[in-house]
Amino acid sequence: MSDSSEYVQRISDNIEISFEGMPQHLMSPQEISQSAMAMIGRYGVPVALNGSGLLISVVKLAVLHVGREIYDIKYRANMLKIMTALDVYSEYIAYIEFQVGRGRFDRRMSEEAMKNIRQRFSREFPSSGL
Repeated sequence: MSDSSEYVQRISDNIEISFEGMPQHLMSPQEISQSAMAMIGRYGVPVALNGSGLLISVVKLAVLHVGREIYDIKYRANMLKIMTALDVYSEYIAYIEFQVGRGRFDRRMSEEAMKNIRQRFSREFPSSGL
């Protein structure tokens, strides 16, 4: 997959998500954006708490199927300011809802992704009260 490179998707004014290994020759920017949403819904938001209790970006691995090809994708969040876990997850949900409202994301797939994101947040940050 020689034409794969880093792709950056802006989630909000505060967050970008970077993907390495996306097959750009097979996908339009909208399809890459939809794939990004699906990966976050399936594999999780790439953040964690460090030993000091600060929210940090981590690299997550995902598998993307395009036709008969399988791509190993690495992705991470680029937080442009210090944010709480709740803020980060809320901005991911708001991004997906906005894209659905504009007709850019499939509603059923987006609802499943948002459900998975909320469940992962509750498991990873149980003291959040969600």
